[in-house]
Amino acid sequence: MCVVVLSCQLKYLTGAQPLDNDTLFGNPPTYKLLITALVPPTLNVPSILRQSPWAILDVYEGRKYDGDAPQWMQWSNSSMSFYHCIPSFTELFIGFADLRFNADQVGDASL
Repeated sequence: MCVVVLSCQLKYLTGAQPLDNDTLFGNPPTYKLLITALVPPTLNVPSILRQSPWAILDVYEGRKYDGDAPQWMQWSNSSMSFYHCIPSFTELFIGFADLRFNADQVGDASL
């Protein structure tokens, strides 16, 4: 049974916008699919702890309408929200930390 539900957000973004006159010979942009979770204010968690860090779910280098573009590149908006139970999301988020995109970020971090 799910007692507490998180609001989750997925978002994709790119570090470089494709040029209007982008050609086959130009460098394709790189897109990242990110996820974060937000704890509801009703849980009385300090505001600084209400949002999880953003985790990278996928990285795609190419154009939005390329035949091999992932499904998330076809969304009509660059973001979407959904709700998920805290215990199962915690397990998912731990799994996200093991993805090579995120493991590289943790390995590169210096204190």
